[in-house]
Amino acid sequence: MSYQLLIVDDEVLIRKALSQYIDWESLNCVVHATASNGKEAIKIIEENKIDIVITDVKMPLIDGIELSRYICKNHPNITTVILSGYAEFEYAQSAIQYHVSQYLLKPISKEKIMSCIKDIVKQKATELPADDSMNTAETAPKYSIFIKQAINYIDEHLTDDMTLETIAESVHSNASYLSRIFKKEVGTSVITYITDLRIKKAKDLLEHSDLKTFEISDAVGIHDPAYFSVLFKKYTSMSPKSYRNKADSL
Repeated sequence: MSYQLLIVDDEVLIRKALSQYIDWESLNCVVHATASNGKEAIKIIEENKIDIVITDVKMPLIDGIELSRYICKNHPNITTVILSGYAEFEYAQSAIQYHVSQYLLKPISKEKIMSCIKDIVKQKATELPADDSMNTAETAPKYSIFIKQAINYIDEHLTDDMTLETIAESVHSNASYLSRIFKKEVGTSVITYITDLRIKKAKDLLEHSDLKTFEISDAVGIHDPAYFSVLFKKYTSMSPKSYRNKADSL
């Protein structure tokens, strides 16, 4: 099954470039249609099955923010990507409440768009389809695809030396924006989330493996054993050794 794309931009050259000069087939996608404004886009969405919408922000009649609001309310299965110029980037980010997946800053490279859509397709492949007729609040995921992608990256690189910047880069964003949206959706900072995961994994290894403390420290991505011990005690009120002894006695 190919994912159906709708490209929305009031500039003919941009619509043409996005439609014709990107190898959508390699991403398991096909450009179903293009539209010059949000009003045209809504008509296409109502008459066709669309999976992904790539839209500009400033357009006549109905702009990209209003289009995002409409999609969120009426077709929560559709993933929206916003393209915006630098001057309108802050305005574009106001659409976070409408579960917009990505915000890409113009001018945007072909490689960055392909990487963005590849991530979305990968995420969609893991999700069960929802019924568009259901209420948005009931069908919307707990986290936006943007945050899910960040969480997936964290899970896959837990043993690495991650920084806020490298995580933001993996989801085509910047550290400040990722930090703000992550805290809003997840309820904790990115760093605290990572630390919680590492401590949880360390506890599991202490309970169910014979690895030494320094090996566990390395296995959870904290490559300074002394710091690991201090951090573990801060979170559990016990040293790693005491935690293991208590687990063994149960």
